[in-house]
Amino acid sequence: MASCVTLVQTAVMISFLMGVHPTSVSPTDPEVLQAARYAISLHNQMRNYTYAFKVIAVKLADIFPPARVIYSMVVQVGQTVCENKPDIDLLHCSLQNSMMTCDFVVLMVPHTSVPKHLLEDQCH
Repeated sequence: MASCVTLVQTAVMISFLMGVHPTSVSPTDPEVLQAARYAISLHNQMRNYTYAFKVIAVKLADIFPPARVIYSMVVQVGQTVCENKPDIDLLHCSLQNSMMTCDFVVLMVPHTSVPKHLLEDQCH
């Protein structure tokens, strides 16, 4: 995880050197929600949870533009009744009572098919 933190710090530093500062963005913005769903999908894949988690709400979101966008988000996620398996469709999974808050940082190129990258994944 240290290399991801270094990558985030480097990206933020480059953004500031280029005169680009983080901007708050609506937690309900479709691109933010896409980034949050991508982050929890990878989070589920990297953990050995019995049941998958899905996004309940994005609490805070900042972006670092221009062409590539870093979404820094605080996301509330809830455990579902669906088993944590690859290619799970979380939109159709009912929630259980277990919730947690995650800090995700996702690098994306909006409105393209360029791959996304999960740079930070901290849940508590």
